[in-house]
Amino acid sequence: MHASYSIDDISRAHEIFAILATSPTHELRRTNNPDLYNDYVERDDIRELCAQEAATWNCTIVAMQARFDMPGERDADGLCLVPDKLNTTLGYTRATLRDAVLPGSGNTMTDYYLIVFIIMTLIEMFYDGSGEDPRTRSSITMRVLQTEVERQLKIGAEHEEERDGILYTDLYNRFTALRSDDDDTKKTTKQGFMHYTLSFLDKQGLVNYAKDVRVFSPTAKMDAIMERIVLTDDYFERFSRFFDIDDGENEDFGFDDDAAQAPAAGKDSDDAQNL
Repeated sequence: MHASYSIDDISRAHEIFAILATSPTHELRRTNNPDLYNDYVERDDIRELCAQEAATWNCTIVAMQARFDMPGERDADGLCLVPDKLNTTLGYTRATLRDAVLPGSGNTMTDYYLIVFIIMTLIEMFYDGSGEDPRTRSSITMRVLQTEVERQLKIGAEHEEERDGILYTDLYNRFTALRSDDDDTKKTTKQGFMHYTLSFLDKQGLVNYAKDVRVFSPTAKMDAIMERIVLTDDYFERFSRFFDIDDGENEDFGFDDDAAQAPAAGKDSDDAQNL
């Protein structure tokens, strides 16, 4: 830790944090700000100052790395700002996240829990938390994700499972009540509900969602958050509880955990809920 910092260092660190805090996806890309990015990567004092400012705002700065195996992520070197779980300034409350995903009025807290479960399933399908690269696949279709969400919810409902206060039967009944229709413009259809959830993640810079073919893949930002935050603390152990029900099948999606905190169902709380 440096005993003192120059005015220029403090100004530089503040400039980096300001870009992270105000950009729509809370990112700073090397391609757009090469000098700032290099200062952060190469200078301990700048990183320390940025970390201090991030801690003041209940955030964490995470470095992103380009993935040359993914065409859309070859220039993804950069930084991203991740709000802590209870960050009420840069994060979402349960109600605001739900309404940011689903259009219109009449959205319920059960809808919120279903959104979180879809995101958890998505993460389980892409990341297994082991190896040099914890990501297990490059992309999947919305239809495959939808099928797996319904499969997991059905298993839990058949076992009358309740995990961390979440009753699988309620979520399964809500999901199956959605119409099976190819129209993804309506939140009252399964495809529409999935579409709005994926579109939200796309706007957050967490997935690249090709809407015309309904295929999506994680971004470098998602990889960085998974590798440096979610898969390195108690998230991994907690979330695995939602997917370890033995249904007698051996279908393997690389599951054994996920990443999206699921709060107790039935509590209409507006606590911050960050993904």
